[in-house]
Amino acid sequence: MKWATFAFGIVSVLLTVMTGLIVQGTFLVHVASTGTTHEKLAVIVYGAAAMALLGSIMALFRPRFAAWCFVIASVVGVFGAFDLWMFPGSVLFVTMIMAFVQRSEKSMMEAGK
Repeated sequence: MKWATFAFGIVSVLLTVMTGLIVQGTFLVHVASTGTTHEKLAVIVYGAAAMALLGSIMALFRPRFAAWCFVIASVVGVFGAFDLWMFPGSVLFVTMIMAFVQRSEKSMMEAGK
């Protein structure tokens, strides 16, 4: 289960980086009139990608910490990508659920000992 969580996490990182490139390159230029440029929004999305990468690596060692990293990445990504976040956010959500389930399985096995 931890390797599947790791794999889903890496996929979510790649999707998040691609979303950041879209935001940085051509999307949301009209937001610049409010003082927020699309480069600033792309930095937010790249931060979500970094958090997802941290969660992916930590899924192999500490699933609860990884799950919370995925939660933070999901919330941060919404603020940076708006509607574009639907696909990477859904993959991050599935990865987060997998990490939480992995943690609950681990704690149930420890309780049974």
